[in-house]
Amino acid sequence: MKRLLLAASCCLGLIATSSISASAEEVIISTPHQDVVDMKKQLPKNAEILPDLQLILTDLTVAEQRTFHQAFPDSTIEKNTAVTLLNEPTKPTWNLSLLRIPVTPASLYTGKNVKVAVIDTGVAAIPSLQHAIKQQLVFAPDDPNTTVNEADSIDRGHNGLGHGTLVTSIIAAKPHLLNGFSQGIAPDVQIYALKYADGTKRGSAFDIVRAIQWSIDHQIDFINLSSGLPNDLTALHQVIQKANKADILMIASTGNDGYYEKVRYPASYKEVVSVGAINRYQDISSFSNHQGRVDFLAPGEDVPAINRSGTVSYVTGTSFAAPHITGLLALLKERYPYSSNTQLVQKLKQMQKEKPYPILAIKAPVPLDRKPVISTRKVTDHEASFSLTNRKKEDVIVLQNERVIQRSKANKLTLKNLPANKKLTFSFRFVNADGDFSETVTTTIRTKKDTTKPQAPKQLTADLLPTGQVKLTWKQSRSKDFLKNILYMNGKRIKETRESQVIIPKIKKKKVYVFEVKAVDQAGNVSKSTTVRVIRYR
Repeated sequence: MKRLLLAASCCLGLIATSSISASAEEVIISTPHQDVVDMKKQLPKNAEILPDLQLILTDLTVAEQRTFHQAFPDSTIEKNTAVTLLNEPTKPTWNLSLLRIPVTPASLYTGKNVKVAVIDTGVAAIPSLQHAIKQQLVFAPDDPNTTVNEADSIDRGHNGLGHGTLVTSIIAAKPHLLNGFSQGIAPDVQIYALKYADGTKRGSAFDIVRAIQWSIDHQIDFINLSSGLPNDLTALHQVIQKANKADILMIASTGNDGYYEKVRYPASYKEVVSVGAINRYQDISSFSNHQGRVDFLAPGEDVPAINRSGTVSYVTGTSFAAPHITGLLALLKERYPYSSNTQLVQKLKQMQKEKPYPILAIKAPVPLDRKPVISTRKVTDHEASFSLTNRKKEDVIVLQNERVIQRSKANKLTLKNLPANKKLTFSFRFVNADGDFSETVTTTIRTKKDTTKPQAPKQLTADLLPTGQVKLTWKQSRSKDFLKNILYMNGKRIKETRESQVIIPKIKKKKVYVFEVKAVDQAGNVSKSTTVRVIRYR
């Protein structure tokens, strides 16, 4: 089935009534101001929604696109671009004795507790990778016109050798007994294999977007994407920016079009670490795109990797340069667990001053001889504030369940959006500019009973239908503990709903109606009302 990505407004008549035809083309439309969840019922059956990004997958003709854009001029319309795996099918040129990764990771660090998503053609659960694969998910759809089930978990990429498997082995493979391969750079990382393409055909940018959104939802540390496309894509850039704000870093290949060609997307985005390829002589590979920003170079010609059959292959392409950098960043993440990914990239850049590629040199930890002194200032139902000593103005990190939830240099800090009436434990550490940290100081609090009103619904609008009925639409309360909405007509309670749209029965002519909607949270607190007036003249 042909599919289109639509991040849409509510041009509902246009979309709902359009039929899928031969003239329909794959597009991506981004409109920032509409809630697309409630449009699902009025869209074609093949439509898919990413509510967090306000994206919908459907089919539109060129004429429908034009009509949509006229109705919503702030929308952006783009084709759903095919994405190419960045491997270059050339013969091996390196001598086996020199096929070692040109970095020396300290054996003390192997990537423990670091989560890496490999968005690729899937990963085969071969013996050298079984230990690392924590989850396998498929975002690629099946094409009913082929004999292959593209939506299965089999890795068919790189001419059947398994593109995703080859890439992942460079990151995470355990020591391999076959000649020419030692082990992955970070063999103890946790791998999340997210299949966006089958390998027998090109994948969809939409499915990469979905895989990145999944990575955000599951708090992945690094995303390796050994694929690229020639054009900028708003929806793809949007979700990468969202990941970046969550301190999730993407590492991507620059492309295999040639030295004088522009770096491909998403490697061109400033939020992404771009990786080009070098050969055994430390020269930039002739096929490696190099026009634009290239953050790192790494081995990308005749690199030893393990294929889906569990044997060694020698592979070429910037696809296989990127996982070297992903592996190195995973080692640094283990050594500096409280440094941001931006700080880790800077540390890695400092390691490539003498060579065109980074040579890993991890310093031994230096525990700080001081720790925060914490006192609790105030606790409410959803907030807790603390005072602390921070004479050197170092970063103070707050951890909950071993994950950083806040970072500050101030002597006072407030934790917000806490669950009400709960016993909660937080840990505090100092972290200096080099990433070394102090002992942990722990404190436990209990939040109070929930008395905070939820956020009120917004932008209540009323449409008078030809039948005399009234269609009410609004934006939902964004409160995390939102439970339901209560509707009032002329002060009388008439309906409860979790939806953001209702149809009111036929109203009388020449009478003023005042409609209100309020949000209720799980503790029973009621928000302020949002109102709209309606008069039926005919």
